[in-house]
Amino acid sequence: MIAKKREDSNKSLLTEDVISKMSFGQKIRTVNDLKADIIATPSFSYHKLKDLLALCADSSLDVVLKATKSLCEIFSDILPDYRIRQIEGEDSKEKVSKEVQ
Repeated sequence: MIAKKREDSNKSLLTEDVISKMSFGQKIRTVNDLKADIIATPSFSYHKLKDLLALCADSSLDVVLKATKSLCEIFSDILPDYRIRQIEGEDSKEKVSKEVQ
């Protein structure tokens, strides 16, 4: 069941051939739709980042700028929710080794 869902999600990925056949307006709408989907449900829509990255390699500068801006907005919206802690110093090494035991 899970493998079938992954297959279906992979089929929706944009390929170079599909992107080349899209008009400028379709590309911009696709960028906007992808951005909205990813921000709305990042844990389920993370695979759509590959589509945005594919649009960042487009021949049109406007599409590239829009896709890049959308990626920046996505990361600035999602990343503050993820807390990254850095353990520093000798005291922290001792605490980590005690927690592991």
